[in-house]
Amino acid sequence: GVTDIRFDVAADESVQIENTLVVYGYGAFANNSNPVQPLPEFAGQPFSVRQWIAQTMMANVPGHEFRGGTMIEWDPKQRVLKTAWRTQANLLNSLCTVSSANDILYCWGAKSGEWALEGIDWHTGKPAFTYVVGSSRAYDPLGGPLHIAPNGAIDFGSGLGIVRVRPKPGRVAR
Repeated sequence: GVTDIRFDVAADESVQIENTLVVYGYGAFANNSNPVQPLPEFAGQPFSVRQWIAQTMMANVPGHEFRGGTMIEWDPKQRVLKTAWRTQANLLNSLCTVSSANDILYCWGAKSGEWALEGIDWHTGKPAFTYVVGSSRAYDPLGGPLHIAPNGAIDFGSGLGIVRVRPKPGRVAR
């Protein structure tokens, strides 16, 4: 099937998907890789590596977020591909992952300028949790994937090393 992927950022939205879709069951999730507000110094210029780097470095800054994510789902009875839900969360700079143990989509994002681990219910798109870790560049995943460790921690590589977000006891990701 074929379906449009819209993020509902704005009526004239400019979106870009550079990362791999997260596929689980009959669903596939894509998040926007384009900032809501382009940096003014690049207005009217063709897209460049310099622009991509600058925009990526500003992705946690309010006003320059990469807002929007869409879940599309295959309906095997009707044999159609359709939009299941959308989110306006700022899911940026990483490859999301889903846990089959709890049906939570784990994505890296930002809230009010601080880096955050976002948990989203795979079936409804509603927020499951947000865990804010701080504003340091040490938390920038630089486009890499999130990994769910055997103990339920979320691991990812950053420009300054490996970052681990540990769940509270009894709340493992798996």
